[in-house]
Amino acid sequence: MLLLLAVLVQAPQHPNVCYEVFVRSFYDSNGDGIGDLRGLTQKLDYISGLGADCVWLMPVAESPSYHGYDVTDYYKIEPDYGTNDDFRRLSPRRTGITSVCSWTWC
Repeated sequence: MLLLLAVLVQAPQHPNVCYEVFVRSFYDSNGDGIGDLRGLTQKLDYISGLGADCVWLMPVAESPSYHGYDVTDYYKIEPDYGTNDDFRRLSPRRTGITSVCSWTWC
């Protein structure tokens, strides 16, 4: 049984409106046909313009499947999505938008 837990990442305050993002299909910044964290970062102004002050990311940790719910390394971002540094760029201190991540354990 999988347990889904949303974890606030460096949240300075509680968000009011979250925009849920499946990174793989959201926005592709490098033209490989797969959405990525850099693409998400590029679209944060758009998300903010919709009235959201939070993005809720579906699983982004390293995983062998497209959906990411069978994580193989909780300390590494799925390479299709970018790097750990790309993830750090989503920090609310840099963007003003809180990030919420879906994590799974079995």
